[in-house]
Amino acid sequence: MRYGNVNGRLSLIADGKALDVEKTSDGRFGFDLDAVYEHWSEFIDWARRQSFADGQPLTDDEVGPPVVRPTQVFGIGLNYQAHASEAGVKPSLAQPAVFTKFVTSITGPTTR
Repeated sequence: MRYGNVNGRLSLIADGKALDVEKTSDGRFGFDLDAVYEHWSEFIDWARRQSFADGQPLTDDEVGPPVVRPTQVFGIGLNYQAHASEAGVKPSLAQPAVFTKFVTSITGPTTR
């Protein structure tokens, strides 16, 4: 089981199905992905007891970015051999290339 952003709402995801957390928990947990971390232990305990028998079929285009309001985004460059070779440099595990990105760079799996 995973949790994620399905149509802008916090959802549990398994076996190609999704459960809307706010609806399934009768409002105990809200729809906001970022807010669930304040109650993480309680959420995980609840989530493990859920059944996906009533889950809604899920398609990739319904899945959104994993973080709705990131404050910072960092990228790691040259983090695999083919990319480093392409750039003509030797990758360094001790000092990877780290860079910032715009928060709008966070997308879902099918967003372009």
